[in-house]
Amino acid sequence: MHELRCIWTIARKDLLTEWRTLDRTVGSLVFALIVLVVFQFAFALGDASPTTQEQLLPGVLWTLIAFMTVVALSRSMLMERRRDTLLALAVSPAAGTAVYLGKLVAGLVQLTVLLAVTMPLAALLYDYPLAAHLGPLVGVIALHGFGFTVLGTLFSGVVARLDRGEALLATLLFPAITPLLLSGIRCTGAVLSGDALETYQHWLLMGAGFDMLYVFVALATFEFILQD
Repeated sequence: MHELRCIWTIARKDLLTEWRTLDRTVGSLVFALIVLVVFQFAFALGDASPTTQEQLLPGVLWTLIAFMTVVALSRSMLMERRRDTLLALAVSPAAGTAVYLGKLVAGLVQLTVLLAVTMPLAALLYDYPLAAHLGPLVGVIALHGFGFTVLGTLFSGVVARLDRGEALLATLLFPAITPLLLSGIRCTGAVLSGDALETYQHWLLMGAGFDMLYVFVALATFEFILQD
């Protein structure tokens, strides 16, 4: 129960802080809108045929999600350093695992809110019926977005210890999430094309496998990152 209270307290603190400032949320939404508009001008997705849309949209959506994750999580631990609360977290009764899970929960909530806003915008801007594939699409995004957030939260703790660490998050995160990115693109493409589950279940299993690997690595190492 103590661990759960610590997780809830940390997640609640982060979410309330973000609610008061909306700093990362507004920044992520502005960035997402810019990305969506740029891709529309580059590929004219709104005027493309359904086949072309099904080929291009998965890459566009996952590029958007990947960059949005970086923007949303870039200050997850850096704000603790700037407020001189990083040491307080390190010496607090809460275990490193509880601190990590609290940060992870807050990150997942923020990413969910961002996706709930940006996915309808993408469907509207590109004139594509994403809602027609809502169930499978939500499952694919949840599976892979979870892995993005797991690793992004971990690396946010790493870069918080470094000068100008915020700029390094993307450098560390993108190579590490490449397997998830490829899996997400493949699964999303199959969903939008209306393919049967059997045709892309191996990609789903790959995504789930990397999720479990990232969770194991994060839980095993975050305590040391926090105490370093």
